[in-house]
Amino acid sequence: SSDLRHCAVICEAYVDESVRGKGAGRALLSACEAWAKARGLKVIHIGHLAGNERASAVYEKAGFAPYVVLRRKKLH
Repeated sequence: SSDLRHCAVICEAYVDESVRGKGAGRALLSACEAWAKARGLKVIHIGHLAGNERASAVYEKAGFAPYVVLRRKKLH
């Protein structure tokens, strides 16, 4: 549906090491979700670098599900 094509995208999220594991990431995600809902959006996307298992776990716990695989190739 067209509702799902209009979405919020979190392009970059970073939590300083000094506050990791203390709920700062969850608070940022909650604020982003509230922002998106207030604008009538039904979907929010976020990505993380491959191998960043901590981010993956935080996002999964927040309800984010795998959606797309993005690959890159460096050109020399």
